[in-house]
Amino acid sequence: PVLDDPRTAVKDAAFTQVRRGQSHGYSIRTPRWRYMLWADGDDGEQLFDMQADPSEAKNLVDDARYASTVAELKQRVLAYAKAGK
Repeated sequence: PVLDDPRTAVKDAAFTQVRRGQSHGYSIRTPRWRYMLWADGDDGEQLFDMQADPSEAKNLVDDARYASTVAELKQRVLAYAKAGK
């Protein structure tokens, strides 16, 4: 299907493991959001709206309007990390 129509979506998100110095974490990137969960370090959690803020300047994780988005993406990141992928 993808070869027939390059616009066909294969996955709805990309997962990455991230290292920053001694800190490490996991990230999920959807067409709209980037959510990062740090296992240690001061950053904890981060949520960015990649459509409105592609430079990732404003962390929305503590904004109550996005609580359900944070919960959903966090669950997906934890499942990814648990699977050891």
